[in-house]
Amino acid sequence: MCPPMMESATNFASTAGDAVGHAGDAVTQAGSGLSEALGAISIHLPALTGSTLALQPAGVAGTNMSSDDVTKIVLIALGVSLMVILVVVKAVQRVSIARAREQSRREIAAYVAEGSITPDDAVKMMNAGGSAWEKFKGGCGV
Repeated sequence: MCPPMMESATNFASTAGDAVGHAGDAVTQAGSGLSEALGAISIHLPALTGSTLALQPAGVAGTNMSSDDVTKIVLIALGVSLMVILVVVKAVQRVSIARAREQSRREIAAYVAEGSITPDDAVKMMNAGGSAWEKFKGGCGV
């Protein structure tokens, strides 16, 4: 390590050591209850942590949000993510069905061109398996 870093590390270590020593003295001297001992220790805590965030009440450090607020935000984010995934999966499913239907129509058309099946049979095969709405739209077998 370079000399300035060594000096800084040494100063931090001695400050932390002093803070621990003061905290130990404070605990032994308090004697009149746990709350007084904790109050004496908390005075030197920023010297150990390098931050006053450790002294903040329970919640998310640096904000006014409680852990319940964070839980709600996480659940909402998970719900939105799930909905996006479902929409994408449904779109992929529809594209896959459309491609398969088109491939089947091409194969049936090839069989008709080859003469293996009649055009009437091909129409029946293409209409088979359609939704009830598609059958309804077609009318009475027209």
